[in-house]
Amino acid sequence: MSRRELSEEEQAADAAMFDIRPHLPPAASQLAEEIGLEKTMVLCAVYGGVQISTHPRPKEDHPLVRLLGMDAAVKLARAVRQKPIPGTDGLGRFWVPKADSVQRAAIHKQVVDAVRAGMSKRQAALRFRITSRWVREICNRES
Repeated sequence: MSRRELSEEEQAADAAMFDIRPHLPPAASQLAEEIGLEKTMVLCAVYGGVQISTHPRPKEDHPLVRLLGMDAAVKLARAVRQKPIPGTDGLGRFWVPKADSVQRAAIHKQVVDAVRAGMSKRQAALRFRITSRWVREICNRES
């Protein structure tokens, strides 16, 4: 089954749903400029919070090639060696940022949207597995 291309209206609606870029840690934002947002989020999900090594000419079986593809792995290795990305040492090693702030921001948006749509704060707390006090805090910030 082939994947259907999204129309311009669907793409605009999808983009308007939640823009994660403002919520990225600085290092993840710089990585996204180099290898793209989607691959950056995959990298952060798998290796977030740990140091990894890159190789300027990785082989097909290198973990980053298997995860991101050859092109992105080479771009990442080049960026880690040449650009001042936080957490890099200039020798191909770097700390992969955790992107917890993105997940938190997405949950906050879902909470606010649910409450605005008529869900009680208690129901939202149960649905999103957070405290009702935290739901109130989130909703008060968005007011």
